[in-house]
Amino acid sequence: MKPEPYRLRKYLLEIRKSAAELEILVRENSLKPGSVALNAAKYLLIELAEAVSNTLQHLLAREKGVAVSGYLDTLAKAREHGIVSEELF
Repeated sequence: MKPEPYRLRKYLLEIRKSAAELEILVRENSLKPGSVALNAAKYLLIELAEAVSNTLQHLLAREKGVAVSGYLDTLAKAREHGIVSEELF
């Protein structure tokens, strides 16, 4: 089965949005311990991890017929099936 382009676009848009917002926080150098900015950055990292995981899960399921359980399993199977490079893993 082929990946659904609209889903991939949605996930990639989420990745770009969260990454851009995180980049702003880092550039502003406002990530002080206990700050709202640091808490926001943590949340953005969670959003990024979820969007990356959703993208990889979709590709694994549609292209490879592989089921996954959790973030680490998703990354490991994406590497195993050549979707993610060893370096990126």
